Amino acid sequence: MPEDKFFKEVEKFYLEKKGFGSQLSAKEREIIQNWFKEKIKLKTIKNIITEELNRLPISKRKKFSLVSVDQRIKQHKKSIIKKQNQEKISLTSKWEKFIKLNNLPEHLIQTKDEDKDFAIQNNIINYLWKKMTEEEKKEIFKKAKLRVNSNINLTKDEYEKAIKSQIRKEIKKLYNIPD
Repeated sequence: MPEDKFFKEVEKFYLEKKGFGSQLSAKEREIIQNWFKEKIKLKTIKNIITEELNRLPISKRKKFSLVSVDQRIKQHKKSIIKKQNQEKISLTSKWEKFIKLNNLPEHLIQTKDEDKDFAIQNNIINYLWKKMTEEEKKEIFKKAKLRVNSNINLTKDEYEKAIKSQIRKEIKKLYNIPD
């Protein structure tokens, strides 16, 4: 959504909800521009405006401004960041426990990938695959091939991806690797 459309949408919603024939202050205009730059969702803004106005008696709505909405949005962002950090910590501890229990090297946890959970799992699977004997690899490959051969209508690329996926599943099953 273009910035001018975003701005007009917030302004219109805010002034209609406020219910008074007022205009935006320079500070409120700046706040809306910052929300656009920070990619705050329109739905979030509208919900918080509605919540804030509903908390006020009609007589006090005249003094209501987007400054209080901005404060709530900042609190909302902080709580989301805090939740994400807690999820990352619990995710890391899950993999740390798995690595310690299976005597795997700790460097397998290190990743710069955004999908940290998948990247760590992938590191572990690749490490275990490299450490397997040729006989173990052949056995897993044989099981994977049996499962995939039932899908006859696959292109070469699709077939290879399906085999890799089945190999991953077998390794996860064999070593009880968590999802």
